[in-house]
Amino acid sequence: AMEAEGRGSDSSSDGDEKGYQSDPEAEVEMMARLETKIGEYEDRVGLHDPRTLKRVFRLLNLYIQHYKLDIMDDLLDKISSVCSEDKTSVWYIKYIQMLGFCRWKQYRLKEALVLFLEQESLIGENSILCENIGHTYSSLGDYHKAKDSFTQGLALLGPDGPPGRVAGFNYGLGLAMDRLGDTEHALELVSKALQGYRLERVDPDGNPVDSSIHAKVQSSLGQLHEKLGNQDQALAMYTEAVRVFKKTTGAAVSSPLTSTAMASLGKLKLKLNDRDGAQPLLFEALQGEVAKNAFQVDDVFGLVNVIKDLHTCDQGGAAPTLATLNTAFKPYVAVLQRTELRCEPLIPGPKYGDVAALFKTMGEIYLLAGEIARAIEILNRAVSIFERVVEIDCAGLIAGCQQLIGLGHNMLPVDSAQQACPSNKSTK
Repeated sequence: AMEAEGRGSDSSSDGDEKGYQSDPEAEVEMMARLETKIGEYEDRVGLHDPRTLKRVFRLLNLYIQHYKLDIMDDLLDKISSVCSEDKTSVWYIKYIQMLGFCRWKQYRLKEALVLFLEQESLIGENSILCENIGHTYSSLGDYHKAKDSFTQGLALLGPDGPPGRVAGFNYGLGLAMDRLGDTEHALELVSKALQGYRLERVDPDGNPVDSSIHAKVQSSLGQLHEKLGNQDQALAMYTEAVRVFKKTTGAAVSSPLTSTAMASLGKLKLKLNDRDGAQPLLFEALQGEVAKNAFQVDDVFGLVNVIKDLHTCDQGGAAPTLATLNTAFKPYVAVLQRTELRCEPLIPGPKYGDVAALFKTMGEIYLLAGEIARAIEILNRAVSIFERVVEIDCAGLIAGCQQLIGLGHNMLPVDSAQQACPSNKSTK
């Protein structure tokens, strides 16, 4: 929701590379063209040449829109020394701005805040920066400072600011007000924000042109309506957000914005007992969460538990048979295997306890999917990680894993059970 990606960027002189497309496939093609051109310019005139750097920042704008955070980080690292030679230059200011956006999307919010404040110290008070700083304070949980930043930005913008710019501050203020406990006032402000954004870009007939910022605000409105118990309005807002995100940013597997909106819609449909409507949304959302660059184990854990509940909670009829559960959970096996790989780098770090909790739930799903040996293996891994946790007492979690491991061994054929035993020891 930041004042961000693409605003205020330099236009390119490369014809159809000028401006932003609403078609994500066209933007992917644009990225490929820019990558080629940057290579050509770098060979011909060097990385330091303004013509090369201009295209680099155009490409970085596209990377941030499409959440290509890993390759964005690599490109930022590549231009770091060139842009930092003169810390009063426009290239250095652009560099720390883009680095700030990247860190923000990577959830490295404190680092992003330092970069935005440095940018402010170089260029002075600026309404766009106030908005970026406000959103960062808000995401860090400092809602009073966020409110102050948004209010300051509105004052700098003045009473005749463009509707889209005013909308950005109403959006930020609304989110801050909700987190300060005034959800009804927040709903009013965020609704005004959506109206303002819709005035920002219109077609020749005066109708709003679909934009990802509309979908971001609609997702927030869905959350506010849901919080206030307005389930029908929430459902309508989430549904529209999914439609617009898919159109403007791509499918869930390539767009974190789409996957997050799908998860919200799927969870609400499940709450409203629309299981058939919820399942494909939650499945696709999980695929997107596991694929995204800035992998968040907490978000995946929450989604995996919702999916488990979707297929196992009481539906008012006969209990599902094991064969029915096998069929229901089998399609999730592949994405859960990819989840294991994404979790590997987190095990040595501070999120290791969260990984263990996720592995326990995944072990339960593997059992229900009939993947018994795989379930035993990952449950043993969960036990070995839980045994390292000192912040909380994990005895109950360990006992739960061991009970599931025992159940798994009882479900295995004799030969397979004997083969599974050594893996028990190797993970300890």
